[in-house]
Amino acid sequence: MSCKSSFFFGTEPVFTMGMSEKDFNEQNKAQMVFATDQGTTIYRTYHAKTSYKFFTFENEKLVRFDSGTHPDDYKLSLIEWYQNKEENQ
Repeated sequence: MSCKSSFFFGTEPVFTMGMSEKDFNEQNKAQMVFATDQGTTIYRTYHAKTSYKFFTFENEKLVRFDSGTHPDDYKLSLIEWYQNKEENQ
């Protein structure tokens, strides 16, 4: 595939759980879609064949990965994640 195809389809993200937010951003073309003052940040990537992927960082470490078909699907998983977090405290 050529560079043109990555322009139309996007690229698959490169990541490993626990990686730093800095390393993630150096390796991927991602858009920040959510951030809190407590150190939680969510980034979104897009690829035409695999749709949207969401990456949640806490204190600059990748702690969660989700995927969805809509650009704001991270909101539903974020609610679920916070509920589970509260139950486990």
